[in-house]
Amino acid sequence: DFEGKDLLQIIDWAEANLPYLAYKNNNLLLGAIGGSYGGGYQHLIYAIDPMHRLDAIAPEITWNDLRYSLYSGNVFKSYWATLLSAVGNSGGGQDDIVNTELARGLSTNNISEEGLALLYRNSLASHCAGENDSTADGHLSKIDALYWQSARDTLFNMNDLVNNVKCVSALGGDVRMLTKINGHDSGTGEACGALDKTQSIVDWYDEKLKGITAKASYIPKFCFTLGETDGDGVVTSAVPKAEASFQVPATSVVAQQGSVQPAASIVLSKIAAGGAILAGVPKMQLSISDATPGALEAGDPIVFIGIAVRKAGATADTLSMANQVRPVRGYGDFDIELTGLNVRLAENDEVRLLIYPAFNMRYPTSGSKPAAPVSVEGMVQLPLLPATLAGWAWSSRGRPTNLAPAPR
Repeated sequence: DFEGKDLLQIIDWAEANLPYLAYKNNNLLLGAIGGSYGGGYQHLIYAIDPMHRLDAIAPEITWNDLRYSLYSGNVFKSYWATLLSAVGNSGGGQDDIVNTELARGLSTNNISEEGLALLYRNSLASHCAGENDSTADGHLSKIDALYWQSARDTLFNMNDLVNNVKCVSALGGDVRMLTKINGHDSGTGEACGALDKTQSIVDWYDEKLKGITAKASYIPKFCFTLGETDGDGVVTSAVPKAEASFQVPATSVVAQQGSVQPAASIVLSKIAAGGAILAGVPKMQLSISDATPGALEAGDPIVFIGIAVRKAGATADTLSMANQVRPVRGYGDFDIELTGLNVRLAENDEVRLLIYPAFNMRYPTSGSKPAAPVSVEGMVQLPLLPATLAGWAWSSRGRPTNLAPAPR
């Protein structure tokens, strides 16, 4: 409503005052870069500019739907909401509704319908659904987009990436999806395997804006970085589907805010000889009921679900993506996406489902009040891939040469 119009005025000013700008078919040649809000502003211009002056974008670690980012599973993501509001208030002038919703979320673990509408309106998702066209000056159109995201990012995760790519791809542009390590609270890697993010963006705009034929042709349509350091990554022809199904037997958990109980740990799969790769967005169908059969389902149970790996010979589980969990609230049947992941698995590693009674790292005030003993059961589908998928081999000059087997 305000900042978007400011951005359009900046572009208008540039066109009126900078004679050296380049044009094609009487339309400004324009690209953009940036991560987090730096990706969000690209979507904002893309969505509301009636002249469609953006020819290509390169958003990083940005959101698709703020309702999902801050209120996934109808559970208030109190860690990030508090941090972001503190930063917003430090400069003064933050919208009162944001502070009102923060107070509501911290005290009741809810966001009002007005607050959710605000989050949705300021998300690409609402434009993808065509629900914002009547209030904005523009509408989405075909565009080329190079997306980089971190599956380890607990603010804007791989699910945001997949939904952005799905939306923009449907409009017919050249859209590519790559993952890296660095995110809002993850490591420092800025590559997919050995494919450097910065160089890819430079080559992307050499092709898309300067017209250098095939300059970005080496950038894969889909690339998943694996592990906690650069160097290991695999390419696929599409987002891998979650097709390997595993049963989750009835498991008792006492959901309670602030609980330090260990998570319930259920073995889903033991990896066979040769290893495997997990890359994509897992799914789960689950049922949550009172732990006492036939008892009245009372209260407000909330559990937090994550995919973990227990390394061969180990006795402890490690979340495949640090601090990545999906909250589930209430009794009944649910059909959900778990948070996306990308990890290489070795022979005899165990892929496990963890069911947490609380998750104090990212949801410190958003657990069950009072305690709620529940039984959880269902089915998990994982995007399990062969370990022999190809990765990128690079020449000594830092340019891609050919596909080669990914490192073991």
